[in-house]
Parts: sequence; structure tokens; C-alpha cells
Amino acid sequence: MKKANHNAGGEAKPPEEMNAEQQTGGPEAVTEDMRQADVAVDATEEAARKYDELNDRFLRLYAEYDNYRKRTSKEKESIYSDCVVQVTAEWLPVVDNLMRAIESASQYEKEIDRSVVEGIELVLRQAESCLERLGVEPIEAVGNPFDPLLHEAVMQVEQEGAEPGTVVEEFKKGYRRGDRVIRHSMVKVAN
Repeated sequence: MKKANHNAGGEAKPPEEMNAEQQTGGPEAVTEDMRQADVAVDATEEAARKYDELNDRFLRLYAEYDNYRKRTSKEKESIYSDCVVQVTAEWLPVVDNLMRAIESASQYEKEIDRSVVEGIELVLRQAESCLERLGVEPIEAVGNPFDPLLHEAVMQVEQEGAEPGTVVEEFKKGYRRGDRVIRHSMVKVAN
């Protein structure tokens, strides 16, 4: 609290004419102001420390959430891929039977028999198109080197003109989705 300085006539001096000690109320007031300034500095430092602590917690929480989001996205893609592989594996015998039907029906030369073959070929093309849209592709076998990761050798034969270890015939077509084999190709390999 500021004290007014009175002169001999009892009038108060304006603040501009008072010295610093008179304006602040004496040495006790200066000390009190310094204590309040120290308290304000301490409060500011405490607020800065709390801010840093909360900011660090926020950054950690954000990083955890980002990792969670990425992990669940990968898990979701993995589940989708597993489902596609399982459903495709169940449908491959149907595709095989369509191919067998075309092979056996193509022996007939009557017009009505040809129209049945053409209908079966349309259904097979549609099935292959569905597999392609799902990312499933056939494994190339004949003429390629035998790869135990892609092919299943059921026979070995001596064959002129074929390099040893080369697939010479395919009994059942294999399929894969990306790097994942759904079904291995059943093949005959040259010795």
C-alpha cells in the first residue's frame, strides 16, 4: 500500500515528486514485491514443467494410437487375404471341373454340343475373371524349371529335348495370391 508523503502544510506530494522508497511504501514493500516476483517466477516454471509433461504424454499417446491404427490396418488386410485364400481354395475344384467339361465336350462335333461347350467356356472365363479381380493368378508350370515352392512333382520321366528339372506336363493347375500359394501345381518333371 502506498503512503502519501505529506509536507509541513499537510498536503500530499504528487507521485512524480516522491522518491522510489516513498512511492513503494518503504523497504518492506520492496521486499514484498520481490517475494511476489519470485512466486510468479516459480509459478511460471511450474506451469512450463507441467506443460512439458503434458506435451510429452500427448506425444506418447499419439504415437501409441498411430501404432494401433497401423497394426489394426495390417490385421484387417491379413484377415481379408486369409478369407480370399480360403474361399478360392474351396472354389478351385469347381474351376477344375469346368476345364474338364470343356476338354471332354470339345470332342463332339455336333452343333448343339458345340453350343454347350461355348456356354461352359463363358462360365469358366467368368470364374477366371473373378479370380483375377481377387488377385489370384495361375502358376505357370510347363516349360519352367521345377520349383518345390510352387510345384508338386508327382512323376519324373526321361524325355528327349527337355532339360533335367524342367516341368514337361501339368496335371492340375496351381494358383497363388501374391507370394502366397493357394494350391501347388501337380506336374511331371523331366530327369
